[in-house]
Amino acid sequence: MVDTYVQLGGFTFDSSFATPEEINGGGEQRLITHKLIGGQRVIDTMGYDPDPIEFAGRFRGSSGIYVAKLLETFVQQGTPVVFSYFISRYLVVVKSVKWYFEKYYEVRYHVVLEVQADQTAVIYTGPQQSLNSLVNSDLSLVQTIFGDSSSTVSFVNSAINAVVTPINAIIAQVNIIGSLVNATAAQVNSVLSLVQTATAASAAQVAAQDALIFTQLAGGVVSGGSPTAMAISLANQAAYYQNQADLVYANAVLGRLQYNIEALQ
Repeated sequence: MVDTYVQLGGFTFDSSFATPEEINGGGEQRLITHKLIGGQRVIDTMGYDPDPIEFAGRFRGSSGIYVAKLLETFVQQGTPVVFSYFISRYLVVVKSVKWYFEKYYEVRYHVVLEVQADQTAVIYTGPQQSLNSLVNSDLSLVQTIFGDSSSTVSFVNSAINAVVTPINAIIAQVNIIGSLVNATAAQVNSVLSLVQTATAASAAQVAAQDALIFTQLAGGVVSGGSPTAMAISLANQAAYYQNQADLVYANAVLGRLQYNIEALQ
């Protein structure tokens, strides 16, 4: 899962080893079953109960032990924080952080999160400000991915403005409107139209990057050849695939953004 941004509170799991390989999801409906005479049953549904979220990885480097101890402070504080990856976002309490010191440069970790709320979709019984916060957060995230000069997204720049231009327009519109929750239908539709334009352009960029990878990396790495040539080829592959990961992630966030705004219609 090194192609996915994983964040817990203000902490980002941003390296190939620190980023967990998998994160579980799902849950179960809490049920009470009444068994009646004659074999009949009455089942009462008590509500959805999300499973605790668990994931693990490694902190490598001389700072590994310090990073593990920093992560441990989430447990000590016991304060709800936001946990997000790909299109998922949850309000959680960090139930446990276990770390295992192997070498001074090798520390394994395991995290368990108790889910307080799934924030991927808007829940109107909660504070109205939540929608505005989610939209602004996603806009900032997408803008960072496409606007970061160090990002490999620049490899596909012929049509990048097709995504960036509507994103900037969305941000300008939201700033003028102030609160989307209190916006008029016309204002919501105007923002939604721009989001749909950005999403379509982003999806086109993903397809363009797929084609670029196919043509640029044809032939792959030939074993037994020049070590320098092999290293360059592998570096190019890593760069192109990281670029594709950024594009896929941005497209997913735009999809989440569109879903939340559509909920206002």
